[in-house]
Amino acid sequence: MKRLAMSMVKDVLRLRFQNKLSYRAISRSLGVPKSTVLDYCTRFQITGLSIEEGLKLLDNELEDKLFPERKAKSRNNRPLPDFAYIAEEIRKKGVTWLLLWQEYKERHPEGYNYTQFKKYCQDYIQRLSPTMRQIYHAGETMFVDYSGLTMNMVDASTGEEKAVQIFVAVLGASGAVFVHATPNQKQSSFILSHTLAFEYFGGVPRQIIPDNLKSAVIKNTRKTLELNSSYLDMARYYNTVIIPARPNHPKDKAKVEQAVQGIQRWILAKLRNRVFYGVEEINAAIKPLMEQYNEKKIRGIGKSRFELLEELERQELLPLPKKRYQYREHLLRMVHLDYHVEVAGNYYSVPYQYIKSKVDVWYSNTTVEIFFKGKLISVHPRLFIKGQASTLDEHMPPNHVLSKERWSPKRIFFWASKIGLNTTKLMKMIMESRNHPVNAYRTCIAILKLSDEYSAKELELSCQKAISIGAFTVKSVKTILKTKSYQQRPKKDITPLNKHENIRGKQYYKEEKEEK
Repeated sequence: MKRLAMSMVKDVLRLRFQNKLSYRAISRSLGVPKSTVLDYCTRFQITGLSIEEGLKLLDNELEDKLFPERKAKSRNNRPLPDFAYIAEEIRKKGVTWLLLWQEYKERHPEGYNYTQFKKYCQDYIQRLSPTMRQIYHAGETMFVDYSGLTMNMVDASTGEEKAVQIFVAVLGASGAVFVHATPNQKQSSFILSHTLAFEYFGGVPRQIIPDNLKSAVIKNTRKTLELNSSYLDMARYYNTVIIPARPNHPKDKAKVEQAVQGIQRWILAKLRNRVFYGVEEINAAIKPLMEQYNEKKIRGIGKSRFELLEELERQELLPLPKKRYQYREHLLRMVHLDYHVEVAGNYYSVPYQYIKSKVDVWYSNTTVEIFFKGKLISVHPRLFIKGQASTLDEHMPPNHVLSKERWSPKRIFFWASKIGLNTTKLMKMIMESRNHPVNAYRTCIAILKLSDEYSAKELELSCQKAISIGAFTVKSVKTILKTKSYQQRPKKDITPLNKHENIRGKQYYKEEKEEK
């Protein structure tokens, strides 16, 4: 740092403590680096002097107050701080450099002043393992990423080799690492790895810092941050927050990158020659090596990651909920006239009062939950055979009143009869395929409305074709109409030559040859 004249230093102090200018404004005004302005102001605050008292001091007196290290004795004549103790304490919640310096001065009144104390301590931390260089408070941060180095497993049925992804999570303060193999990087696998990491660490960090991979982030710019809905839902469940690393800022994720390098050398490399036949088999092999890695003593600290986890982090982590988060996906849907919403090819009822309303649908492997403006209005077990409907009687309107008009099988059959017998028959078959006729209204009405685009004859022939092939969906009828597959094409004549008096056959040429 360039040494400034004391008159310039006094200008910095005056503008800050009398004129209340910001550090940036002072830097621009005096042409002094912002970091220098901050350093001088911090030093002055440590002296405990008022600005009036400071400005009255002679230049050499003020310099002695602000920069006591310039006239200090040789460093070796002063007691050094306990660097290992300080490197551990600074990670504890609420502990500051100023507090540690005050404790040091109580034990060693002849010791270093604040600025030199902090510098020596930070120099020591910088010489530690790179994973320990940045200061993170206990229970605060968990970094997550995938290892660029994957593992392989063999499909026992086909003998084909498949790549297996390696998820890595690391806690900021203790450096404790969790490693988990998954078949892919899809959201379901990504979120499952998070939940297992929380359980392994014994609690939930207050913030999670992922890289900008697709499973986590949709968009991350200086102005916009959009996370995947399922990932955000998981964070809400565990009462934590997600703060993705900034694009092109490798320091934001240095901790996890160092952890990834460590597990590649100490875990993945040791398993490189083994043959695995499943992801669970890989995870079983990873677990003991992961624990060995966490039990290794950290150079300069003298404690393992497990020890730091127990002493520093575990009590600061947020408590785990009673049940593990169950992965679910989100959809935005409009309630149809039949008071059902479509989810993955199946239909689920809501109270008929929400017809034509937009609702949020959250669905997992077991449950479908439907919300209107944050209020849960319907819960159903998940259906997996396409075309099925789950309808609760309490959701049905009196006499099945839909929208402002009264729909009934009688009315739909009357409309279909104007088109033809096959159309009426198809409507009846669609209704019989549903557990409630009202569940078929939307499909029937959509098919009948195709008469606005096609003639009654075309629609009637298409319904006849649909019946013959057992196709009872709107999409199927539309496809038949578009391709005109209802038309009867004449069979091709497979006779090589049609009989015709002008065509000379084999016998003609044989007779001609005999005459010659």
